[in-house]
Amino acid sequence: MRRVRWAAAAAGVVVLAAGCGSEGDAKGDQGKDSPAASASSASQPAQEQGPLNGDAVDKEIAAAASTAGLTARKSEKGKGALADCMVVWQSDGKGAADPEKGYGAMVAELEKAGWTESSAHKEKQSTVKGLKKSGWRLQASYHNMSSSFVMISFAATSESAECAKAFAADLAKNKKS
Repeated sequence: MRRVRWAAAAAGVVVLAAGCGSEGDAKGDQGKDSPAASASSASQPAQEQGPLNGDAVDKEIAAAASTAGLTARKSEKGKGALADCMVVWQSDGKGAADPEKGYGAMVAELEKAGWTESSAHKEKQSTVKGLKKSGWRLQASYHNMSSSFVMISFAATSESAECAKAFAADLAKNKKS
């Protein structure tokens, strides 16, 4: 249980760092790319798409969600210097008759797109999987706290040296505030 709590806390930190609740809402972030266009790009290997960046990760997550039948409550990239370092996607809980199966299908779609599982933990009401691809880490979380509260989130961060510096600078700036 301790690992799940830590993983959920880590996902929360990523969500907060991404500007959860900041300018722009889920409706304003949707519609930039059609699901059909995104779905075709998710199944192509990264080599054919060029280097993996925030836009590519965002499209792969959106395409996997669309294919799995899940819809976004919020999908956003990091702000400012973190724009190409972080992507956060959260389900609105609609779209899939069975959210847990939708979560599993979304993870399977990402694996078809070249993401590989690096860790997994399942405990009673929660499943947390770590995935990796081309210098990116993604944490896929499913939490079913009750029949009325289900949380599905995918948070990806780049492991590049530039992003490590951007994360450190952002953390230092936020500590001063």
